[in-house]
Amino acid sequence: MTIVEKKKVTSTEKVRVEIPKVLKKHKQGLNFNDLFNELKKTLKDELVNKDTGEDRFGVLRGIMNKLDTKPVDNMVIEKRGSSIYYVYVDGQLSEIERATKVFLDELKNKDLLKMSLLDLNKNERQRFKEYEELIIKLHDLTYNK
Repeated sequence: MTIVEKKKVTSTEKVRVEIPKVLKKHKQGLNFNDLFNELKKTLKDELVNKDTGEDRFGVLRGIMNKLDTKPVDNMVIEKRGSSIYYVYVDGQLSEIERATKVFLDELKNKDLLKMSLLDLNKNERQRFKEYEELIIKLHDLTYNK
């Protein structure tokens, strides 16, 4: 008779599976602390030390530190100002649209499209106008579906 050992699912694996489920409920995304608190609602045994009652931030921090080599399904990272948000995406097209919105918002927030054309030489003016046309097309494609 052979004994079949059941592989124990780690806390990290449980949290990795739960992240997209939590983010899907928060369309604007969550920062690290908010994501941790939401995950803690469903995975308290995994994210709170049973003996001390202290939060186990390291479980989520470890997942986030390894995103380059081990991404979380349906999740992207967005930088908004000095904050980082984790956002649910349901496919590549959705991810492209979200990234484009972030790009357009950044252009707007930094007032990069408000420059005096008089400060530019002829070639720079032409390039600026071409960028401006492309940005308008991107905006229309993204927001006027």
